[in-house]
Amino acid sequence: LTLALLRLVEALLSSGAGPAPAMTPLLQHALVEVLTQHGAWRYRRHADRWEMHAAVVRALTSALAPRPGPANAARRAAVAGFVARDAGAVAAALAPLALDAAALRSMHEEGAWRASE
Repeated sequence: LTLALLRLVEALLSSGAGPAPAMTPLLQHALVEVLTQHGAWRYRRHADRWEMHAAVVRALTSALAPRPGPANAARRAAVAGFVARDAGAVAAALAPLALDAAALRSMHEEGAWRASE
């Protein structure tokens, strides 16, 4: 369910829905609840954690992407400010950088194997 919500947020932002008032609670949930908390959740497969991470980072990237209009600029500034001020958000966004190459390869292979099922 959370992955579907993150995909929806990314799609809405990519289509230009950033200034819509309904985007604020969706973005807040994605950033405050998912980005900063998903690393502590329990997952059946370790690769699911990184799938969740990839989805939330794609939504974050869409939120920070430049789009025309003052409302979009205000949204970008608010998201950038949150990420810059919140150490948990920074740590969560950069979590994959703490892994070594062997761990990343193993997770990639597990994910590729799962996708071929």
